[in-house]
Amino acid sequence: MADLKDVLVYLLKAYPYPEDLTHVRLTHLVYLADWRHAITEGEQITGLSWRITQFGPYVPDILDLAMQDDLLGTRLTVHHYSSIRIYLQLRSIGFITNLSPRQCMNLDYVVANTRELAPEEFYRLVYSTYPLLIGKRYDALDLPATAREYNRLKARLK
Repeated sequence: MADLKDVLVYLLKAYPYPEDLTHVRLTHLVYLADWRHAITEGEQITGLSWRITQFGPYVPDILDLAMQDDLLGTRLTVHHYSSIRIYLQLRSIGFITNLSPRQCMNLDYVVANTRELAPEEFYRLVYSTYPLLIGKRYDALDLPATAREYNRLKARLK
């Protein structure tokens, strides 16, 4: 499994619209990458322990790392109706990630399939993933086990 910092740095460098990368969207991108990797490789890219919350799949680790790591940073902005958004950003682009080609391929897949989505389309995609469709709020997600089940169901439909 990859180090979370490597995954975040990779996504922050690869995502073409940094102004869209709130900590919520970045968290969901990591979830989608973990789910995609579980489907194709049988394991998550990260070792994160995902839970379903009222905000979808969530782990505090991403924001915690961004606030504690010297390479990553956060930026607060006030949006419409005084809502506060937290954006994640790189403080330096010189960091070289230590990711396998398959991990990079799945991260690239997620970026390619989400970069043009408006927020409501993006969240519709996240909420339409199999683990969220079958799970209940506050459930822990076992993405590799759920991916095996998903792949078996998909194979039966062919």
